[in-house]
Amino acid sequence: IGYKTNVIATENDFIEHFSVHKGHENDENFFEEDIKKTDGDNMSTDTIYGTIKNRKIAKERKIKMYAPIKKGSKEHLKDKIMEEAFQFNKIEEYKTRRKRHWNIERNFGDLKNNHHFGKMRYRGLNRVKFQIGITLLLKNIKSFVNKINTPIA
Repeated sequence: IGYKTNVIATENDFIEHFSVHKGHENDENFFEEDIKKTDGDNMSTDTIYGTIKNRKIAKERKIKMYAPIKKGSKEHLKDKIMEEAFQFNKIEEYKTRRKRHWNIERNFGDLKNNHHFGKMRYRGLNRVKFQIGITLLLKNIKSFVNKINTPIA
């Protein structure tokens, strides 16, 4: 019960796109719709998005996908695209890029701890979308102010 938020952020940690879905719906079902709303050429995601279907969608859109393969998964034996992903996940570029994924997780932690993201004030999908939109706008403004005030070394 509740809602899930999917976020697409830029390299500079600005929220570019978000979508909100009912909690019982699988995140994987919204990947294709969400990926159409980004202009980026690479994407770091959670394990759930690293399926054959999603990797094919990313490849069609010329997006390099940094998504882990589930431990113990034999999917890489089923399809060529998964074999490519399995080999790609072993190289240093992948490992370096995956470390950036934790910036997104850190942002969600900040939103939950400091901006009441854990428990929504409103009920109903449209009202929750509004509250999340305002909260993410605030997060973008906060990130912008932090970038401006960072001394140039």
